[in-house]
Amino acid sequence: LAEVTDAGVIYSTTPGVSSGNGTKVTRTGEENIVEVTGLTEGTKYYAVAYATNSYGTTYSKEIVFYTEFANCTNLSKYGTSNCYIVTKPGAYTFDAIVKGNGNESICNDEALRLGFSAIVLWETNNTDTFIEVEEIIRNVTYDAGYVRFDATGVPGNALIAVKDSSGTILWSWHIWSCDFDPYATANTYISGAVLMDRNLGALNVEKNDVRSYGLFYQWGRKDPSVGPLGRNGNYFAVTAPADAINYVSATTSNNTLTFTVNNPTTVIDGSTWNNEDYLWSSEKTIYDPCPIGWRIPDKSAWE
Repeated sequence: LAEVTDAGVIYSTTPGVSSGNGTKVTRTGEENIVEVTGLTEGTKYYAVAYATNSYGTTYSKEIVFYTEFANCTNLSKYGTSNCYIVTKPGAYTFDAIVKGNGNESICNDEALRLGFSAIVLWETNNTDTFIEVEEIIRNVTYDAGYVRFDATGVPGNALIAVKDSSGTILWSWHIWSCDFDPYATANTYISGAVLMDRNLGALNVEKNDVRSYGLFYQWGRKDPSVGPLGRNGNYFAVTAPADAINYVSATTSNNTLTFTVNNPTTVIDGSTWNNEDYLWSSEKTIYDPCPIGWRIPDKSAWE
């Protein structure tokens, strides 16, 4: 074997670092340990490891990582998703430009992003009583591609949306405030399938407790809908721009995925797109409503 003469990492804020367009940090000594310093807080980075010997240089698969904000937990540090779990009070942030877990941006024009804003559409603690918005999360802001908010530690669920300067909702994210670790409480079945021990949004696993029901979803949609108490809106405390969870019949103008993204609080009866398997499939898609590391199970898991 040829001796490794150089090794380390290359990182950059733009992809394609294996082609050498990033900052190179060489290992120190014989140990394969590299310390990277001077990174900008709240920033998305791309990185590869490399090793060089007499035959040339080999690069690892490119990875993505996010740096923390000062005194603020970055929920998207290890990847993006449509749902983020918050387990304790504090300040949080997440990447609000990426659609779900994909690479597609909610807006490719950085100049237009200057007019973006964030809003809480609703909050619920999964009971039959109203709660005031800001009981679960508060101080929601949008800044330079990130949403920031403060979690109070109160168990429940909230939906945050990012709007453009005209007030159009571009994307939205479910914040699940709870006190459990989904990996620690997960169930592994004979088939090898690993499933959470509760529904998305559930606050406990107590039978016949409404708080254990979790949230409800139209097939293929990333955003939760009204819960088990019916269509009268009593399940949510809702603020502008929507004053209720709306139920409408499918028409040529609203029977599209684009409409559902722009109107996350509207449920469409008779929709035709909700049987499309590609929306929720064996591969996690940008419409998958699960937290990082989880996805909607395919049919084989149930069978």
